[in-house]
Amino acid sequence: MNSFIPNIQEDELLFSLFARYHERSLNKNEKTTLTELGSPKINPLLPNNIQSFIEMLGPFDTRDEEYYLKYHTLFIYYCNFLPPIQYKYLLQYMIYGLKDKKLNVKHQILMNSFNLKFCPNCVRDDIKTLGESYWRLSHQLPTSFICLEHDVILENWNYSKTSLKTLKIRDLSSEVLEKFSNKTVFYAQIFTKQSLNLNMENLNLHFKFRYGKFYLFLIANGYVKSTGHVDVIKLRIDIENYYGNELMKLSGFNERIYERIVDNPLICNIHFTYIETIIFINFFFNSLSDFMKCNLTLPTGEIGPFPCLNYFCKSFNQCNIQDAEIYFDNQKRRLIIYFKCDQCYFEYEKIFRIKDWRLIVTRFYKTEEWKINVLSLIYNKGFSIEEASNKLHINSIEIEELLKENEREKWFKPEDLSVFSRTPINWIKRDKQVLLYLKSLVSKGIVLETPKVSSWIYMTLDKTNIKAELQYLLKTNEYIEKHKLFNEYLYNKSK
Repeated sequence: MNSFIPNIQEDELLFSLFARYHERSLNKNEKTTLTELGSPKINPLLPNNIQSFIEMLGPFDTRDEEYYLKYHTLFIYYCNFLPPIQYKYLLQYMIYGLKDKKLNVKHQILMNSFNLKFCPNCVRDDIKTLGESYWRLSHQLPTSFICLEHDVILENWNYSKTSLKTLKIRDLSSEVLEKFSNKTVFYAQIFTKQSLNLNMENLNLHFKFRYGKFYLFLIANGYVKSTGHVDVIKLRIDIENYYGNELMKLSGFNERIYERIVDNPLICNIHFTYIETIIFINFFFNSLSDFMKCNLTLPTGEIGPFPCLNYFCKSFNQCNIQDAEIYFDNQKRRLIIYFKCDQCYFEYEKIFRIKDWRLIVTRFYKTEEWKINVLSLIYNKGFSIEEASNKLHINSIEIEELLKENEREKWFKPEDLSVFSRTPINWIKRDKQVLLYLKSLVSKGIVLETPKVSSWIYMTLDKTNIKAELQYLLKTNEYIEKHKLFNEYLYNKSK
């Protein structure tokens, strides 16, 4: 049987080799051929159980699985769009077959219905020089639309079920080839060249274009309204004007994706096919290479990578955070972007108001480890509260509260801190300090649309144990009274 197996051509699908072998073998039944080749079923783009096929070849072929995966299947191309776990499953499926029922490979990748593509000129040249035709891998890439050798738009050959066939002269369309505009041919060439690049190198588009990032692209390009919703009408018109309706139709772009963008702008990416992904990337960045060079951009224009804000991390203030998670608070009309340092795992988030994309607040997640480091900074390294406040970019009152909570710690030395000792306190300075603290809280509360600011002030006073000092804080008292009167005015007005 091995003597019937043809030599695989450059840029030939492994499926095409199977089809040419089937014709030479004169097997009447395709199942017989598949059994001989060690494949339980055939997937034209992603054949499975390749190891069995290689073992069947024995000494006739010394090439390994990696060679066939890379040069004669679409494995590398699809890996660009898959998370790591899916990559692992797909690799096992293609080399060993789908033996493990837990392998969760995407259905649309493993489905058995395909539209194979071909260039009529290539088929004619093959039959003239080789006596038979073969399926070219470069033509089957989902985002390949043109034969770069002949500048001919690829034609489809529809499969209801997978069959081991190659094209003959009689299979070619006798009709005059449809003519496409120069604009369509131009973009078809660009997409095809990018597809070939993706098939040779895993650029990991999944991480570059995953959840939430697409929404930031829309914000940066002015497609998000002050309500936070995407203006899909403008987006659709601009995309169609950019590419032309002819290319959009040729590519098979899913028009219903605009509905997904309106309903779930943060996670609409999960519904993108390879076509939508490449169309949007080239629309926003003009090329795939520009997209790969770009970094995450926040609504305020800040460009990643982003700094670690943990003073106790070796990478403090160094921009080493490449990724971020994005959430949309529909009730309060705000966008929350969450960061985590890969080295110290310190977490913080930036909150933006949708209406004007103003940065409301940068909020830290203060872990127990971080609190211990603050205590050590003061009691072991001799930092004052004011020095620690400046280093850590937090209010000094928050540090005082942390020290009070941990006053029974073994390193607690109350005589080191004037606020806890019998040393006279500078009440004017203290008044200013507390006033600034309350003003910062109130400012954040107003922007965050927190109701009853006056009540919130009193809750803060109770929480921080400042109430006992109020009799000495004149300006702070005036500020609190002002908010109290304003709150009563709003209440009476509402009645």
